[in-house]
Amino acid sequence: MPGAKLKFPNPKKCRRQDIAVLCPAKRVIGLYNQDSGSTAKRIAKKVRAWFTAEAIKKGWAGVHFLPEIQSAYGAGCVLWLPPQKTLVLLAQ
Repeated sequence: MPGAKLKFPNPKKCRRQDIAVLCPAKRVIGLYNQDSGSTAKRIAKKVRAWFTAEAIKKGWAGVHFLPEIQSAYGAGCVLWLPPQKTLVLLAQ
């Protein structure tokens, strides 16, 4: 893959007021191809499985792939940041 090396999104470098961020299809596929040496062109099952596993390893709380409205191909992936606060209620 020509050009600069892509970096997987890091939840620690995201703005805390954002509860989720979008990783577009071009980046998801680029990251997969860069890591695997493959030449995927769409977000297939193997790309989704790899991206999901990587996201969990990197500390993301959740992953959801979105279809593009007209083509129904993958538009990208929403990544959810881990919760920043924990609310603990103690009963008396």
